[in-house]
Amino acid sequence: MLIRLGRLFSAIISMLLLSFLVQHCANPVMPKGGPKDEDPPRVVHSNPANKSVHFRGKIIEITFDEFVKLSNTQKEVLISPPLNKNPEYRLRGKTLQIRFDETLVSNTTYTIFFGDAIGDLTENNPISGYSFVFSTGPVLDSMSIEGLVNNAYDLIPPEAAFVMLYDRAPDTVPVDSLPYLSRPLYVARTDKEGHFRLANLKDTAYKIFVISDMNSNFLYDMPGEKIAFLDTLIIPIYKKPPLHDSVKILSDSLLLLADSLDPIQPDSLEMVFQQDAISDSVLIAVGDSLVADSVILPPLESALDLRLFMFAEQDSVQRLLRAELVRKGLLRFAFRYPVTEIEIEPLRALPDSFNLIDYYNKSRDTLTWYFNPAISDSLFLSVKQDTLVLDTLKLSLAEKKTQGGKRKKEDDVVKADRLSITNNAKGRRIDLPAKLFPNFDE
Repeated sequence: MLIRLGRLFSAIISMLLLSFLVQHCANPVMPKGGPKDEDPPRVVHSNPANKSVHFRGKIIEITFDEFVKLSNTQKEVLISPPLNKNPEYRLRGKTLQIRFDETLVSNTTYTIFFGDAIGDLTENNPISGYSFVFSTGPVLDSMSIEGLVNNAYDLIPPEAAFVMLYDRAPDTVPVDSLPYLSRPLYVARTDKEGHFRLANLKDTAYKIFVISDMNSNFLYDMPGEKIAFLDTLIIPIYKKPPLHDSVKILSDSLLLLADSLDPIQPDSLEMVFQQDAISDSVLIAVGDSLVADSVILPPLESALDLRLFMFAEQDSVQRLLRAELVRKGLLRFAFRYPVTEIEIEPLRALPDSFNLIDYYNKSRDTLTWYFNPAISDSLFLSVKQDTLVLDTLKLSLAEKKTQGGKRKKEDDVVKADRLSITNNAKGRRIDLPAKLFPNFDE
């Protein structure tokens, strides 16, 4: 009996030891082999359904057939019409939640372009070109506009330019100021080839602008941003939505009627198709016992609706760049461009003892004032172009105190500068009727 218990105890100890060794010596890894996953996730369900109407909620849920992840939603996701606040995106299992933080406009069709923001969890295969459409009213708007954008200088497509549509301009905003002051009614982004498509539009006339929106606020407000526009109103049209790439052409999908081959001339045939062609080209083969030949009919030129060219607009607005007290009794005003019609006037009358002398440099982009510094300790000025006030200034005429508590040595004391004047006279003489031209050196 004791022998049997000893053997049983030994067997139990051996099994426990073997289990311990297997558990700690094995290296658990993902199984290798098999093809690489190259398929993007598929949408299996959404609430509400894509292209639904009468949307009144705050949350949209889209469920996929596998786990997904979001990448760079700020750049990739685009909502048209634009929202004042970006929605919140949450992932719960295989479901993407989109939560709106503002009240949507009534009777409006919204389109959410996801770009490459959604990809599978393992290989990050994106769902390129996926969009979600819904309407807050009873119908989905169905008009569209297509076009092509290139840079005017080199005809290279711009990188992710924003195409913006505006309704007829309100009375308070001039038409040419719309991209400066107003956010667009609809917006889309160009692809790598410069193509764009604005779909689900209302049937009305629009103004169109294209900008390289560097700060993504849908306003033309940054130096260096390029712009393109048309000077006429455009009207969208209805186009059938493109067929999905997964739809294949069947061998019998192109049907020719027996009486549709009518001879036009002895050496030609006219073909009439019973239905719209699914493909954009047709392959026709002609053969007999002696000759075999074929011809490919090129597709009809699917002309783009619009063609726009972007350019960098030169900012020609005159501006005062800086006004500074160079030293006691000397003010300098620097302008962006040479001055032709700019006036700088004191807002308060100056006494005659101010002894103002003004002088422009040769390029007329810098104005220097010489004056008596003992008369006033500050100036209030207006910068005007014709009747337009460009700027107002308050300038202190007191020199800035030097930092530090040490007394200046006599050698460090700056001596008072004098205004040096030269002229075009040679040897203190000038031959009449020549004119005398004084030059003021700073």
